Amino acid sequence: MLHELFKPVGILLGFVAIAYILMPLLKTPSSKGPNIKSIVKNYSAQSGVMSKSELALYRVVLKHFSNDHIVTTKVRLADFIRVKSHTNKGSTSKTALFSRISQKHADFLICDIKTAQPLLWIELDDKSHNTKRAKQSDDFKNKLAASVAIPLVRIKTGEDYNLAMENIRESFGNL
Repeated sequence: MLHELFKPVGILLGFVAIAYILMPLLKTPSSKGPNIKSIVKNYSAQSGVMSKSELALYRVVLKHFSNDHIVTTKVRLADFIRVKSHTNKGSTSKTALFSRISQKHADFLICDIKTAQPLLWIELDDKSHNTKRAKQSDDFKNKLAASVAIPLVRIKTGEDYNLAMENIRESFGNL
């Protein structure tokens, strides 16, 4: 009779043991790793995607190019420049080369309206471009633009943006 009382307890303990063994297998993927809700709380929306100077220049660029071109802003270099499939022997790895362009952007890119091919790259240079690091980055962009045959024009903040666009249209007439 006593052993009949232990039978349900044994069955219950068996279920508990099986559940304990199977629980890790039944966990949902979202329960693994960090809590996403607590991570995303560390972010907030910015007030805009452009500085006041960039927005002022953007409006002028649109005025001069939007009817017959696509005008984009802050395009990641890796979105319009690719690493060649065959790099020079002994040169930097493809991954390292990609890394150099994947974290940089063009301030403005003027593209062909039919093909979306980049035709002109515009950089707006403010006083932050006077630092050693910024000068190195600018030099890299200048040489990269020349290497991939996309003309790059640098405009200083405070410059007459309308005049700059007129000069660009004059210099690159077939744009």
